[in-house]
Amino acid sequence: VYTIFDKLAALYGFSSSGDSSSTSTSSSSATSSSATSSNATAQQYLAKFKSWEGATKGDDTHKSIIDTYNQNKPSDQYTMTYNDPWCQATASAADSAIGDNSVANTASTASGVNFYKTNNEWHEPNESGFTPQPGDQIYYSWDKNGQPQHVAAVYSAPSDGTMETIHGNWSDKVQMVSQKVDDDNILGYGRPAWSGQG
Repeated sequence: VYTIFDKLAALYGFSSSGDSSSTSTSSSSATSSSATSSNATAQQYLAKFKSWEGATKGDDTHKSIIDTYNQNKPSDQYTMTYNDPWCQATASAADSAIGDNSVANTASTASGVNFYKTNNEWHEPNESGFTPQPGDQIYYSWDKNGQPQHVAAVYSAPSDGTMETIHGNWSDKVQMVSQKVDDDNILGYGRPAWSGQG
């Protein structure tokens, strides 16, 4: 019997037995292919993501985003419904929509983080020498418990300690948000290997 707990477990990367590590690890290996040079630039990715700005849960654009994710996800990944949390699926769909596979191809933020860690593309917020740049995937832990609960993309480089980010499922919409770089809800960053970026 497939329960709501199983659905949530699949979506958030933990098993029904409560073992978060085994399911998260296996699902991360099924996300997009290993880190390779991208065919797309961060600017192309962000232009696609921003083209969805204003999409609201339940409208045609939102449904198109979910459909794009489902059509391009790995076969063993959870199939999204229009009622599921959709931040990670939006980040993934924007990459798929431009014919690329550099962003973690999953609907689970836990699997997304694992993808970037596995591919040595993960950066801690206070990492020496690290500065967020456009196209980075920014993960948040609202509970500050080390578990990712939301993801967005960095839209513009920080200026005076503030950066622009673009989110799927921010108050049920695709929205631009201005935020502080030192926001203590930031868990870390995934940096896809965009074309033209070192």
